[in-house]
Amino acid sequence: MASPPFTASTLSRRHLLLGSASALALTACGSSGGGAAEGSADYHALAFVGLAPLFKPDQTVRVPVGIGDGQATPLAPEDMPDEISVDVFFGSTILQTRTAKKRSEGLANAYYDLRFPADIAGVYALNWEYEGVALQTFAQVNKPEEVSVPGPGERLQAFDTPTHDDALGVEPICTREPECGLHDTNLADAMADGRPIALLISTPMFCQTAVCGPVLELLRAQADTRPDITFIHAEVYANAVEVGGIRNEDIEVSPPVSALNLTHEPSLFTIDPDGAVVERIDFIFDGTELVEVLDRLEDRV
Repeated sequence: MASPPFTASTLSRRHLLLGSASALALTACGSSGGGAAEGSADYHALAFVGLAPLFKPDQTVRVPVGIGDGQATPLAPEDMPDEISVDVFFGSTILQTRTAKKRSEGLANAYYDLRFPADIAGVYALNWEYEGVALQTFAQVNKPEEVSVPGPGERLQAFDTPTHDDALGVEPICTREPECGLHDTNLADAMADGRPIALLISTPMFCQTAVCGPVLELLRAQADTRPDITFIHAEVYANAVEVGGIRNEDIEVSPPVSALNLTHEPSLFTIDPDGAVVERIDFIFDGTELVEVLDRLEDRV
């Protein structure tokens, strides 16, 4: 179950680290009825989970899930089926069965992008099988007032992002070497101009899950082929290099992280010309899922 909400303005360095490092964590392995298996198991369900509430009723819940071996090490992509069929439970009632595709383009590990609609707040159990082993993980949907991160269908309040003209105290402005080239446009200006936007919050140098660098590369590749979309990258930390790393107690998060109330990374926001969030993709995405997400953004133009 998710931890109590807290805002990025009061977020400690360790909280943000845990929000990222909890990705692809061992959740449970048990029978389809939800009981945890005793002792060792051949396979485990893995799930990307965060510390703070992310979903509210009447939004599509996206939970990237995976399969791990007996030590909860992710299976090689070639050892995972192309799709899985997941039963979504609320309490003891099965609400729906969803198919999730395997995704791995541009990544070292594979995941399944499980999505399902959730009408009410509470804990949803997600059950599937692999090689005859029943796997289970969970998704938390919170009351609207408990969720502070902007989500699909919500209008985003414009805020500034660091650019070369005004870094907003973020140094370096980009931890990719060389810089990614997605720091020329301020988010607030792009929204005022009514442009479709893809905003990625990630830190290639200091990411705790080895995902932030690869997803930035995937975004850069799409930026070269989609001139109608404004692509923006913003770092997670404002002063990580200055203080000698993210474990220093003086670490500060960047203004965009505070504005979005983020407690995890990476996170991709697609924003339509009217300033509404089309999708928010948390924790991980591969090249195929990114193409689909950007296609849906272009459909809104």
